[in-house]
Amino acid sequence: MPQDNKLRIEAKPYLMHNAVQNYAWGTSGETAFIPKLLGRKAETDVPYAELWMGAHPKAPSQIEIDGEYYALDKLAASHSEAIIGDANAKKFGGFPFLFKVLAAGESLSIQAHPNKKQAEALHSRDAEHYPDDNHKPEIAIAISPFQALAGFKSLTDLSVTFAVYPEIAEFLGETMVQEIHANKDASPEKQKLALKSMYSHYMQKSESNAQELITAIDALQLRLQGKMAPFPADALFLEMRMKYPGADVGLFSIYLLNLLSLQPGEALFMEAGIPHAYVNGNIIECMSNSDNVVRAGLTPKFQDQ
Repeated sequence: MPQDNKLRIEAKPYLMHNAVQNYAWGTSGETAFIPKLLGRKAETDVPYAELWMGAHPKAPSQIEIDGEYYALDKLAASHSEAIIGDANAKKFGGFPFLFKVLAAGESLSIQAHPNKKQAEALHSRDAEHYPDDNHKPEIAIAISPFQALAGFKSLTDLSVTFAVYPEIAEFLGETMVQEIHANKDASPEKQKLALKSMYSHYMQKSESNAQELITAIDALQLRLQGKMAPFPADALFLEMRMKYPGADVGLFSIYLLNLLSLQPGEALFMEAGIPHAYVNGNIIECMSNSDNVVRAGLTPKFQDQ
């Protein structure tokens, strides 16, 4: 990158050259969304998952000025007043947001994002897996029909789920199932505590009793394979089971979270701590300038236990 310390930034639009992330879950082939958006021909067998527009050091946008390219993160640091204003630079410590186009050909991992305090602690402890000390609230706006798992079901809906899917109830155990049922009409705070207790128990038992989890997952898979018209969550479970044949904690989580279908223009806001997984479709999303992800299943990647 050329030296930019003597560069003059004018108040006008500049052409941005943005990075594409080729994560395995992205769309590929002739129907790949991001190459079409960019007016490019998709490369064979290359997944196109995300288009990043921003100043994150992992893949900063390149700003074209007088035929030269300048990385936006470096440019925002050396010309903060012109790029984001000194007040914003002081408030946020740099370029404050990351904008993406996301094209999901298959489900992403079940994940949540840390709040600011948690992000600082995670980054200090494990910078390899948590590269940023920043939080990551995000808003996702559908630009095609879009499916997502987002947030826990209500306790009333979970009680129904446990009745319809006894394999999950039996793995959780009667005590946990009864705690959810008993708190259906409790205060919001008590309901939140019951959810936390249930999911913590589920995560811990999945790790300590992996074979028992596999047995329960196999039993549900066998039962569902005989259904003529599975529910959407069942179809997702069977699809993900083929990809994750082991003791993946995310498989039963499909039934613990809300499965939502968005139409173009509809949106989701994900604040810190909300478990979610984007399943398929295309969105635009804006978030704090962070790439921190705490994963909890449906992935071969690192999961923090």
